[in-house]
Amino acid sequence: MLKIYAAIDLFNGRVARLFKGRKDDVTYYPLQPREYARKWAEEGADWLHIIDLNAALGDGNNLEVIKNVVRDLDVPVQVGGGVRNLEYALALLEAGASRVIISSVFFTDRKEASRILTTLGPEHVIIALDCDSSGVVMIKGWREATRLKVSDLLPRVLEFGFNEVLVTDVTRDGTLLGVSRDFLNLIPAELRGNVIIAGGVARLGDILLLSEFGFSGVVLGKALYENILTVSTARTALSPSR
Repeated sequence: MLKIYAAIDLFNGRVARLFKGRKDDVTYYPLQPREYARKWAEEGADWLHIIDLNAALGDGNNLEVIKNVVRDLDVPVQVGGGVRNLEYALALLEAGASRVIISSVFFTDRKEASRILTTLGPEHVIIALDCDSSGVVMIKGWREATRLKVSDLLPRVLEFGFNEVLVTDVTRDGTLLGVSRDFLNLIPAELRGNVIIAGGVARLGDILLLSEFGFSGVVLGKALYENILTVSTARTALSPSR
């Protein structure tokens, strides 16, 4: 069954959303990070998905906040943003994360990416592929396009040793426009069971479509914070008894 990942984006110690990754277009939300974490866990999230926006942008990090958020939670947590070396990946696991998310380092320093994956194991590392609407993979905070298409890269990263891949449609992220069926069709059907989808999820229909397509998970972000969706209603919609 499709797993629900409830997103908590951290910026300057607070829960925030950046519109299409732009730090000059930020919305802060009222509760403390730990309060949101407890809320999403109590509503039935399978995972918490924490992104340290400061670390991703090379502007410090929120490691102490993450430690506080993760403490005593009953659901696993994956953390991404600025994971560029093994030492920081280990620091996140020591802080309580169940697994870390790497992205740009896979493209800029393949040896270090391999060191992270080999040392921690695929159960503790996931790779994120951020893509434009045509499936071109973007790196460095979505500021630089590669020459690689997600359909070509997915088999390669799985062969590299990753078990699961987070694929984000960056043109939809934070927009509440819904998922793009055209974008989903860029993901080879035989690999969808290894793919978590993020970007634009805004309604139950999006979640049911991702389940129908056979993806392994969905990241819920802005729709939760704007009270358009709840984790519990998504959970109910995906229930086998529905």
